[in-house]
Amino acid sequence: LRKVIDHHPKIEPNRLIHETIRRLINSMILDLVNETQNRVQQYKPTCAADVSSMSVPLASFSEDMTNQIRSLRKFLFQNMYRHNQVTHRSEAGALIVSDLYHFYSNQPDKLPKNWSPIPGESKNRSVRRIADFIAGMTDRFAERQHELLLND
Repeated sequence: LRKVIDHHPKIEPNRLIHETIRRLINSMILDLVNETQNRVQQYKPTCAADVSSMSVPLASFSEDMTNQIRSLRKFLFQNMYRHNQVTHRSEAGALIVSDLYHFYSNQPDKLPKNWSPIPGESKNRSVRRIADFIAGMTDRFAERQHELLLND
């Protein structure tokens, strides 16, 4: 982050995030390539059996990068993935999905025609059809459907 700001002092916040992530991914790719090349030179595999019998993966991050990734994951889980706002949104999303599933299960005639149950299909197929329809929704569409169908 500091390197990006130093190199681009007037960078916009959205561009800062993008550039920081781009540089992080680039560093990870370069590390993976370098570490893999080092292991090829060290173990000198000549066939798939040689690779399979290695005590370590042939393609891997360096120990330093592995530790950095571990720290990054810990930070992201604590500060982003499990953040109260994210958790709240996830719970709200799960409720919307559940409500929509129950709505369409009880009123399959409200499904779009190409998603409507086929006469004589099994209960399992009908359940799968509804689940697939909901799984294909974007968050925004699911929220609108929920509002439209369940909050009248």
